[in-house]
Amino acid sequence: VVAIIVMLAGVGGYFIIQRYEDAKISFAKTRARDIEAKVGTYYVNNGHYPQNGIQDLVVTQPNGMQPLLPPEGIQDPWGKPFQVT
Repeated sequence: VVAIIVMLAGVGGYFIIQRYEDAKISFAKTRARDIEAKVGTYYVNNGHYPQNGIQDLVVTQPNGMQPLLPPEGIQDPWGKPFQVT
């Protein structure tokens, strides 16, 4: 009985971890679209695109407005900053 429970837990754990990774990917795509929108807002507010990449979105804007994103807003779900090319 214990062996069956351990086997089921192992199989269930595998599927839960896979769903968790799928959720991270989905969240990363959503956050990337949000960053894209914030870059457009930055352009409208300041007349130019961020010169230092997306890091400009987390500091006070050149026109004196508040940052468009919190510092964690440019991090992907794996804890690394998004890369802009």
